[in-house]
Amino acid sequence: AVNAASTAALRIGLNNTSFNYMDADNNIFRSGSGTERMRIDSSGKGLFGSSANIENGVFQITGDKNTASASIPQGQLMVADSSAVATGVGGAINFCGKYSGDNYTAFASIEGSKDNGTTGNYGAGLVFKTRTHGGSQSERMRIKSDGEVEISGIGNTAGARLNIGSDANNAFVRSYS
Repeated sequence: AVNAASTAALRIGLNNTSFNYMDADNNIFRSGSGTERMRIDSSGKGLFGSSANIENGVFQITGDKNTASASIPQGQLMVADSSAVATGVGGAINFCGKYSGDNYTAFASIEGSKDNGTTGNYGAGLVFKTRTHGGSQSERMRIKSDGEVEISGIGNTAGARLNIGSDANNAFVRSYS
């Protein structure tokens, strides 16, 4: 175990018996007990929950997927929206990249989206957005809280488990259960 009191480190805490610190020579963040919590490896990759980069990812989270009540998984990654309760709020992940020289833009996103603005109601869907050149991100597919899947979101039929839509000149494909 690492002797936190004698290790060259950045120490964060109130006293020498309880603190968190970063090893100055290894870029390893440890709890007061010396347990490794996060590492930035020699190539600059952030590793949480593991000291080994499993799939050569730039950012890696390793840990158990715990399940709380109502079969809700917890413990690995949470992306939260701090907006006030409203329809459409929810965490989002943007997928970005360079489009010209060193200029970046958002290409697509996946978003959790609250069904309504009712306080205490946590029904929500999952929204997939993409972007055309010159445009903003637009919803292309939604998995609704009741399990229905909408693709393009146009011409949906209530009760259909899968709706695939297009514009007024194209036919729709609907699958019913």
